Amino acid sequence: MDPQRKEIRKDIKNMLKTYAFSDSMLDVITEYAIKFESIPPFGFYLVKEEDLLRCIAENKTYDDLFIDPNIIV
Repeated sequence: MDPQRKEIRKDIKNMLKTYAFSDSMLDVITEYAIKFESIPPFGFYLVKEEDLLRCIAENKTYDDLFIDPNIIV
């Protein structure tokens, strides 16, 4: 892992320290954050690792793939 990616992962881990994410989930969140320049919406949704991998593969944000705009939270 390159130094910049390590630093981003460390920042994400610190920012989301109240969540008990596995190392593989932190890696996927890091990839998502680098690709979309934001983190997924953890406050309202139960975000799964496979969902984030799908977002990365399809080049669409979590909002684009999984959030129904007709539902207000």
